[in-house]
Parts: sequence; structure tokens; C-alpha cells
Amino acid sequence: MANFIICLEIKERSRDYEHLRQLLKKMAAAQILETVWLTSVAGRADQLRDALRATIHPGDSIIVMRLKTMGASTGLLIKIPLKVCGGSKNITDRFHSAA
Repeated sequence: MANFIICLEIKERSRDYEHLRQLLKKMAAAQILETVWLTSVAGRADQLRDALRATIHPGDSIIVMRLKTMGASTGLLIKIPLKVCGGSKNITDRFHSAA
């Protein structure tokens, strides 16, 4: 399993993206910003990109990056589970328990 960040640029939000939503749900991808998801799946970035590209419309853009280390963030939509990055606690819990 590897950790990936998925960034999408949707040109026309009025289009149907149900297949994209279903695939992200199947991957247990966590939406961390409006068009950014974090997931942990087996495979390579190009394989994930190709699977997701099949669910978006021409003209939309996608980038998939494999994460090797965790970054820093603020203002996310959710708490990122540390298990996504190899642990079992929420990242925020990790820092609060160290204090």
C-alpha cells in the first residue's frame, strides 16, 4: 500500500461525476480540500491516474502524487487518519498526546 494525494480540476461542475465519486469512495479516499483527496492503495501513481481519468470528462485535469512522508497542513475538511500514513491514530491526536 502506498499513500497518494489526488488533485482534480473540474471545468464544468454541472456534469455528472457519479463514477468518480464511487471510485473515490471505493478507495476510501479522504477529501481534505474541495478538490483534493488522500488515499492509501496498492499500485503506482500512473495506474491510479488512469483509473480516475476514465471517470472524468475531457478538459478536466488530474494529478496523482505518491507521498513518502507526511507534510504539514491547516484548515483541512477532516482530520487525516495517521493510519493512512502507517499508524492508527489521528495525526492531531499524535501531537496533542506528545504535549
